[in-house]
Amino acid sequence: MRRLRPIHLILTLIPIAVAAWAIVVLGTPPGADPPPASADPPSANSGLGRPVGRITHSRINESSGLAKSRQFANCYWTHNDSGDSARIFAIEANGKFVREVRIKGAKNRDWEDIATDNAGNLYIGAFGNNRRRRTDLKVLKLREPDPRAGKSRLPITTRVTATYPFRFPDGNFNCESLFVLAGKIYIVSKVYNGKTGLYLMENPTANRTNVLKRIDDVKELSITAADANAAGTRIALLSYNHVIVFNVPVDTSASPISGKSWSKRTGWARCGQAEAICFDAGGLRVTNEKRQIFYLPAKTINAHLPTPATRPAKP
Repeated sequence: MRRLRPIHLILTLIPIAVAAWAIVVLGTPPGADPPPASADPPSANSGLGRPVGRITHSRINESSGLAKSRQFANCYWTHNDSGDSARIFAIEANGKFVREVRIKGAKNRDWEDIATDNAGNLYIGAFGNNRRRRTDLKVLKLREPDPRAGKSRLPITTRVTATYPFRFPDGNFNCESLFVLAGKIYIVSKVYNGKTGLYLMENPTANRTNVLKRIDDVKELSITAADANAAGTRIALLSYNHVIVFNVPVDTSASPISGKSWSKRTGWARCGQAEAICFDAGGLRVTNEKRQIFYLPAKTINAHLPTPATRPAKP
């Protein structure tokens, strides 16, 4: 048997080594077709099972509300809970910081949620009421600013355009969630026993106490966040234990949560203390107070709920 010279042996082994490296690192031999790409990135398929991002800005230390902009691409508005100054933050889908916005004419006394409408307005729920003694419950309205305007990344300033004080018709409750649907403001009470209430501020009047109307009961306790999609066809509620999605009925006189619904278990073990939610590309984006971001894909929701009927989506 003819023996190979050292140089020949090296030249013979190089292709074998390259092929082995490709199989280990790339998962396919050279020249082979790569494995087909998944319709969603692996993180999105987790269905709230693991974070898909993290809020990077150190000043966002207790994300208590989340709203996806309907005016500006890859922009999500969040804010801290009580104890911070009157400001909101723009972040991207993965949590990357964009801009701080300071709000004149406001104080952050237990801000609990933020919502948007189709007309370029933001709504902040200044209504945290853990001891149920607070009497200055209100919703703040402001125009959504462009977080990427100008070349500077220094904070920008905006102001409150309307303040809607309110009270409940049947008690004094804590609440941490609101959404805007067809120009109407909806507020959900946060209770640990009894029945959670869905309340309507039908014709918001600025600078005058609005008496809410209780329009439905929610079969879930400890609701921490809510949102409506831009089409006005779905509502999402977040609790410490579940994400609940409702198809909004076409009948505009009916309760928006009286249609078909589906719930997905979350729980502290999976998502921590999650207190913010918003619709995003048909799915749902959730943040918790540890700055983690989770995502529930649209295909998961649509696998359990029929396509919602079109409903008038006013501002």
